Amino acid sequence: MSASDMGTLRLTAEAGLRLAKALNALGQYGEALDILSDARARSPQIRDTPLVHDLDVTRAVLYRELNRPADAEPIYRALIAIYDADPTLSRANRVTLLNNLAEVEAAQRHFADATKAQRDVVAERTRMFGESGLETLSAKSALAAYLSNDGSAALAEGISLHRQVLTARRALSPPNELAVAASLHNLGTSLDQAGEYHEAKEKVLEAVAIRSRMLGPDHPDTILSRRELAGIMMSAGDLAGARETYASLITSMERTRVRATATEEQRRSYFSQSAQTYKLMAFLEAQAGRNSAFAYADAARSRTLLELTTSSEALRSAGDLTGTEELGAARRALGRLATADTSQMNDADRMQHAVAIDAAAARVGHAEAALQSQHPQLQFSSKFQPIDRSRLRLAMGDGSALLDYIVLGDRVLLLWISPDGTMGSANSAIPGLAETARSYVAMLSAPALAGTAADPLADRAVFAWKDGSFRLRRIDEAIPDDAELVNDVGPIRDALAHGLLSDLPPEVQKSTRWIVVPDGPLAAIPFDTLFVNGAPIAARTVVSYAPSLGLLIDLTDRLKAHQSLRGDAVMVIGAPAFDRVPAGSPLQAWSALPGSKTEVSDLARRYRLTPGKTVFTGTDATEARLRQLDEHGALMRYKLIIFSTHAVVDPASSERNAIILMGDGQHPDSDGFVRASELMSLRTSADLIVVSACESGVGDWLDGEGAMGLPFALFASGSARTLLTHWSVGDQSSATFMMRFLDKMDHGASAAIALQQTKADFLAGRMGEKWSAPAYWAAFSLFGAP
Repeated sequence: MSASDMGTLRLTAEAGLRLAKALNALGQYGEALDILSDARARSPQIRDTPLVHDLDVTRAVLYRELNRPADAEPIYRALIAIYDADPTLSRANRVTLLNNLAEVEAAQRHFADATKAQRDVVAERTRMFGESGLETLSAKSALAAYLSNDGSAALAEGISLHRQVLTARRALSPPNELAVAASLHNLGTSLDQAGEYHEAKEKVLEAVAIRSRMLGPDHPDTILSRRELAGIMMSAGDLAGARETYASLITSMERTRVRATATEEQRRSYFSQSAQTYKLMAFLEAQAGRNSAFAYADAARSRTLLELTTSSEALRSAGDLTGTEELGAARRALGRLATADTSQMNDADRMQHAVAIDAAAARVGHAEAALQSQHPQLQFSSKFQPIDRSRLRLAMGDGSALLDYIVLGDRVLLLWISPDGTMGSANSAIPGLAETARSYVAMLSAPALAGTAADPLADRAVFAWKDGSFRLRRIDEAIPDDAELVNDVGPIRDALAHGLLSDLPPEVQKSTRWIVVPDGPLAAIPFDTLFVNGAPIAARTVVSYAPSLGLLIDLTDRLKAHQSLRGDAVMVIGAPAFDRVPAGSPLQAWSALPGSKTEVSDLARRYRLTPGKTVFTGTDATEARLRQLDEHGALMRYKLIIFSTHAVVDPASSERNAIILMGDGQHPDSDGFVRASELMSLRTSADLIVVSACESGVGDWLDGEGAMGLPFALFASGSARTLLTHWSVGDQSSATFMMRFLDKMDHGASAAIALQQTKADFLAGRMGEKWSAPAYWAAFSLFGAP
């Protein structure tokens, strides 16, 4: 390669690196990672070691932002190996890499590996800064935390090291009080783990006092210590004290939830860290027999989505939106301050930074208030409040039961409402809940996916562990002697049904209509595949899902509002001409769907659709066409919108999950991948949006929000209900399922009832014995208004 070519390659990599860093600062981690991965793929020919180092370090940072520590780990190890092999390279950089490696190991709960790396960090920093250097004490504090989590044998060493760091920090002149508060908090946490509740409470109370005085009671660090204090009280059996502390915490979090963040993504991230407080309060209220548990449980979910749905409805009727530019500028300024690195600031600078954040937050508040004065119906933040039981009962409908779940690790809180309005609760525990749920879905879906790239059991198997959990493991992995191979889905189904349904009262179990509000790993489970009293729920019970009680009410109101709209009944877009994609297009990875083509043709005949107006297929099924319809307000005319095509799940970012149409081959913003982030900006007024595609309902679960990706985006766009899939569905069986489902809707059944009746037909073998297995019908689920 010539020097000129090499220079061009290096400049291209540098440009990609700059763009990726800019996208990272905006929170667009998936796109930044795509750009970096491409730059890194070209970099082996670049001899500029600092540039390659920067590319790799930034990639690792992005993986950590995306909560993918397992992907960041090998990057850090490879970089450390380079530094170990070349003693002329910066030792300080090596220490930073070791520190980051320890953090990603700890994030995977590999505390022994984290401890090993962090001991090296402590040794290096001691050599560089001395035993009592600030950097050394920070490294020792991290080591103590890893030790405290590495089993009971290491806990005592962790506590001892925390005490040493606390003593050293108190002895500094002048003492860094915020660092002292951090040590008090960390020591209290470890003492709580050791069952030393009295001293743990004493230490954390002192941390709360320092942080409240210096940072204020609503600062995230202060809230963290107050949350730890409440946890210690719960551990010690002081439930009344824990409840009082959690209630006070929630008041603070409600005050700071919006002002501490700028963008919706930052707001979601901030709240995901706080959602556990609301969940724990729900557990305490339920234990005390208080119906307020429902309100606290609901406050832990879908807050940003609720705000987006209510404000988007208001914005549509608001007309002139003077003031939005001022609000955008104020939020961006707040975002820059809120995401600034304060780790190297001294106490005075941190206090000044906090004042600046408060001032910027006030400007955001003024801008929001100005907009709301013009448009009183705008709602920028949802407030914690009791559930309106009368509106909830109307949203549920006659004869319906509601099952509202909250998950904390393996603990499950079930809040239920019977058809007559009686409320109740139950606690249970399902060993290894997340792994058990994943194993269940793998075994459930495998028959439809056998022999395909998506087959979850192609190189894996499900094993039953001695603790009662079920886990999916690679066949070539070493399996403990006390683990048994599971060849039938029945034992997993029974374990889940026992933990999730056995405590329901008879009147709820017998109800023929359930509305399920799932949480965490439960969102992946099709509840109608479980058994009650020896029979599958799908055979007799209508099941639909709601993101939260607040959204159930809001989306039901939205559905009623849509009834007054007039316009075209149905729009279909699908069966893109993937066989005519230009060479080099990323769409070449997607094959034509014969079943989709048949489905679109059948739908066009069924509803007498007009090509180019109400049905778009082949080379007309494009992202550009969809955007054009939106720009002209045409999407708001349709009560039923059906996408019949491929969907893609992006493991890097749920907001990049996409419905795949044709691109125009010229513009990057019309590449055919209609991503969740783009769907959110569409304006629809649909009673129902159907995405007849593989894994359209799959998305990361974010505490405080729920299922991200397409479900979140379609609700934000204006839909009242969406029909999506949990896993890849066969082309032909999917088309047959959709036609049966629409037949029943055309004969007057509601979407929820039509879905249950279609599933019952498949289950009973009326559509063919092969398709009676849950793999072919259980993937379809209705989200939103029942």
